[in-house]
Parts: sequence; C-alpha cells; structure tokens
Amino acid sequence: MKRGIVFSAVCLAVILLAWTDLDLAASRQEQGDKQFIMKAAQSNIAEIAAGKMALSKATSADVKKFGQMMVDDHTRALKELDSIVRANKGPALPAEPDPAHKQAAKEMEALSGKSFDAAYISSQLKDHKEAIALFEKESSTGTDAAVKSYAIKTLPHLRMHLEHAQSIASTVSK
Repeated sequence: MKRGIVFSAVCLAVILLAWTDLDLAASRQEQGDKQFIMKAAQSNIAEIAAGKMALSKATSADVKKFGQMMVDDHTRALKELDSIVRANKGPALPAEPDPAHKQAAKEMEALSGKSFDAAYISSQLKDHKEAIALFEKESSTGTDAAVKSYAIKTLPHLRMHLEHAQSIASTVSK
C-alpha cells in the first residue's frame, strides 16, 4: 500500500512538472510575440519620424521620395499592427521609438545637406536589415496566428525598402 501511495505521489509530481513546463513554454512563446509587437511598433514609429525628417531636411529628390514612402508604408504597417493588438485585447503599443532610434534621430537632426542624405540612407540600410531579421524570426517562430501573418505580409515590403535604400545609397554616398 505504501508503494502505491509513493508511486501515485511520484506520478502526480511528474505530471505537475510536465504541466508547469508546458505553461512556461507557452508563456515564453507568448512573450516572444509580445516582444515582437513592441519592437515592430517602435521600429515603425522610428521610420515614420525619420521619414518626416527626410522630407524636411533632405536635399536629394530620391531621398525625399524615399522618406515619403517610409512615412506612408510604416504608418499603414503601424495601423495594421495596432488593429491586431486591439482585436486581441493586447497591451497598448508604445508611443515612441526605442532609445537607440531616439539617439540616431538626435544625431541626424544636427546634420544637413548631403551629410543628412547619406546618414539617413545609411540608417535606413541598417534599420531595414534589423527589421527584416526581426520579421523573419516572427514569421518562423511566432505563435499568435494574426501576429505571425502580419510579419509574413510585411516582410516583402521591408525587403523592397532595403533594396530601394541600397539603390539610393550609391547615389548619395558619392
């Protein structure tokens, strides 16, 4: 009888540990989606602000055009992300970019002319490479279907932005 009780207790402990591990794994996956949402929102906000800055400070017509595209496309992407979050009753999106993007904006604000154009396009190359990596990761490991779908849908636009920035970089860095 004692063996039966001990065996039952051990089985119960194993089941509880397995259940706890499943809860922790689900929680980690959910956290990954939440982190993606926050980073994607901050990235969109930064792109919108930088695009607006390019509209007022750039000297190159191509850079200004690219800035307008960033404002338009990233405003649309941010609104779509906000709709997904609201539909899932998720936390409010951040209202401003992350500290690194704030610092980059501050540094670009001090530039003008061709120096601004080159710095802006350089930052766009860096930011879009990072965004593509972020969205690719969510596309393959995300667990929330709506968020994962958003990442998959947005990736081609980010890749197109990177290609466009690369083509402009060759003209403004000369």
